[in-house]
Amino acid sequence: MQFTVFWSHPYHGSGSSVMDAATAEIAANEAAESISENLADDPEDSLEVSTIVDDLTIEVWEGALQARPEAEPEPS
Repeated sequence: MQFTVFWSHPYHGSGSSVMDAATAEIAANEAAESISENLADDPEDSLEVSTIVDDLTIEVWEGALQARPEAEPEPS
């Protein structure tokens, strides 16, 4: 299934991406890992990556969306 992941971080801004995953929960977990590694100065630094993950807000929506809907997201 395709999901759109909208994310925000207090220091790194926000964004979105479309990804394929079996469930919304898997999409959220994969997105959190990928986004945090991309935002980290040193993606190999597990402490930095986990700190970024802790501050991420992630919403997962079914389908490929261009903008965040106003309704409730898929449970993840």
